[in-house]
Amino acid sequence: MQFNSFIKPSLNSPDSLIENNSIFLNYFSQKIFNETKLYTEQYQNTKVPEMIYKQNEQYSKLMNGTDFIVLYSIALLAFLTYIKLTFANVYRMLLISLTKIQVARQFINEKSGIVKKASVLLMILFILSMSLFLFSVSQYFSIKFSAYSVINFLIITCLTALFYFLKYFLYKLIAYLSDTLEATNFILNHFTIFYRNLAIFLPPLSIISFFIHNSILPYWLVFVALIIIIFSVIRIYRAFILSYQMNFSFYYFFLYLCTIEILPIIYSVKMLNMWVL
Repeated sequence: MQFNSFIKPSLNSPDSLIENNSIFLNYFSQKIFNETKLYTEQYQNTKVPEMIYKQNEQYSKLMNGTDFIVLYSIALLAFLTYIKLTFANVYRMLLISLTKIQVARQFINEKSGIVKKASVLLMILFILSMSLFLFSVSQYFSIKFSAYSVINFLIITCLTALFYFLKYFLYKLIAYLSDTLEATNFILNHFTIFYRNLAIFLPPLSIISFFIHNSILPYWLVFVALIIIIFSVIRIYRAFILSYQMNFSFYYFFLYLCTIEILPIIYSVKMLNMWVL
């Protein structure tokens, strides 16, 4: 028994290699350190290699746990490409309508099935791309409804679709109560032109948010938000001009503006501040 313990020390023995393996590690690390020190002392211009690559800084932090965004981005771009190739004339007319109000009127009055189908597909694309941008904002501020990113994205998509559906419903309700249904429908059709134009630009802008460096990410999110705000301001300004040309009551226009445009934005910003803080 003593002979066996002499050959192979027990685990709790002070001579055990298992207990004292740090001695060997310290020996080799000290030897390497001394050789590096002597080398750098002999050659003064020599620099010790340092690790400058950090994997967690290579991509945007929005990609943490959101690998499904890659497939979603590919599908979104494929959807946009399909609309652009299939409805090329509608696509071109929409872009021109941003600067020419006559083309916007022509687009609104167009009743063909191709224009209607393209309009529906572009509105769906707008909801999907806007949801992606809002999801990127929620990821940046760590706003989560669930522990799973996919569920968070689905919830944001449903809330975005519900938000724009409620806006449309409120427009219709106020128009019905104020007996201005025809004029309101014309302004609503004009509004959807800007939503469809935004659907053309927003998908690539939202996708880029997930693939840029962390240092650029906040500036990029602000840039995309400014583009959305600019489109909204132009949309409201164009609606004001059309209302003036149609002798639309400014009282109802102010009611629309406060109830459906300004009030939801104020509450959205308030809820965002509450979640972030």
